[in-house]
Amino acid sequence: MSCKCKNFDDIFCCKDELTLFFYESRVVEDAKNRVEKLGFVCAMEAEMLRIRLKDAEKDVSNICKNCGWSEMEQEGITALLKKSDEPLSFSDMKGVKPLSQLGAISESAEITDIIKNKAFTSYFQPIVDIASGEIYGYEALLRGVKNDGSILQPQQILDTARRGDMLFYLDRAARETALKTAAVKRIDKKVFINFLPTAIY
Repeated sequence: MSCKCKNFDDIFCCKDELTLFFYESRVVEDAKNRVEKLGFVCAMEAEMLRIRLKDAEKDVSNICKNCGWSEMEQEGITALLKKSDEPLSFSDMKGVKPLSQLGAISESAEITDIIKNKAFTSYFQPIVDIASGEIYGYEALLRGVKNDGSILQPQQILDTARRGDMLFYLDRAARETALKTAAVKRIDKKVFINFLPTAIY
C-alpha cells in the first residue's frame, strides 16, 4: 500500500524509526539505556541511536516525556523520523529537527489536528470610520474549531504552531479561511487579514 503523506501534517505518517543524533558518542550509551527502559528496541551507531517505533506520534511523545531529558537537552538532540527499510540518504537531512520540536508536535495532537485539517473559522471585527460612523472594513480574526464544535482561541494555536515549526502552514490556512469565510458571509467591505511577514517570501 502506497503512502499518502503530504505536507507537514504527515510528519509521523508511515514512519517506524526515530534516529537521534548526538554530538558525542559517549552520551549515546546513556540515551540507549534511557530509551530501552521505556521498552523500545534500539541500535547504536557512532553518534546515532536508531529507535524502532510502533506508533510514531505516541512513541515520540513517550520518549520526550519519559526519558528524563530537559527541554534544553531535547533542543540539542537532533532527530529524524523515517521508514526503517529505507537507507539514510542526504535528502533525509531536510527532515532533521530538534527532538523538542517533534515532541511539541506529538504532544499537541488536538491543536495539530486543527492545523492539519484546516478546521478554522474567521470572525470579523468591524473597523469603523470615526468621522462618518460607518463601517470601513473588517479585521479577520482566526479561530480554531475543535471536534466537538467548540472554539479554540488563537494564542494556543499560535504557541503550538511556533513550537512545532508549523507557522507557515497555520498562516496559509488562516489566509485561506479568512477569504473563504468572507465570501460565504458576503462581506462587501475591505477585509484586513493578519499574516506573517515571512509569508511574503
